[in-house]
Amino acid sequence: MQRNGWATVDFKMGNISINRVMYLAGFGAIVFLIGLFFATSGTDMMINAKIKKSIVLEEDSEGLKRFQKMPFPLEFKVFLFNITNPDDVMMGGKPILTEMGPYTYDLYKEKPDLKFVKDGMIEYNMTYQFHFNHQKSHGSESDVVTALNVPLLGTAVMRTSSSTESSYNVTTHLVQQCRFATG
Repeated sequence: MQRNGWATVDFKMGNISINRVMYLAGFGAIVFLIGLFFATSGTDMMINAKIKKSIVLEEDSEGLKRFQKMPFPLEFKVFLFNITNPDDVMMGGKPILTEMGPYTYDLYKEKPDLKFVKDGMIEYNMTYQFHFNHQKSHGSESDVVTALNVPLLGTAVMRTSSSTESSYNVTTHLVQQCRFATG
């Protein structure tokens, strides 16, 4: 039997003809292939295109705004070691250290002076702002810490290695108190 130039078979499967089954199977196969494409490479291509668009550093782009001023602060933690027996250290004893901190700061980075130069290059100066975070810190900025002045100690040790002065005498003069200034 032929209808509109198409050969049709009148086999019936219940109320559904074979032609309808074939059309539905073909449609299902096409939907399956499209889904398979998007599940494998199509989704990756769309995500990569979106990422590339958001990180391009062009005038007035979203990526440039995030590059110029970070939208969130970084967490900067400082741990210090306090010498609890500075008088004993001055007399040649071993220091007893206690860990202090963390002293937590919110670090804001900004690049206020961006200049676009040739070949896609950007010149900028970076500024840093540290804001003390009381909630995340164990201690305050007014804590007094007794510590060795390590750069001065290193210089003194290098100096005494070539002279007759003992490093013990130099070390006893290098213990100092450092008070952290409030921001």
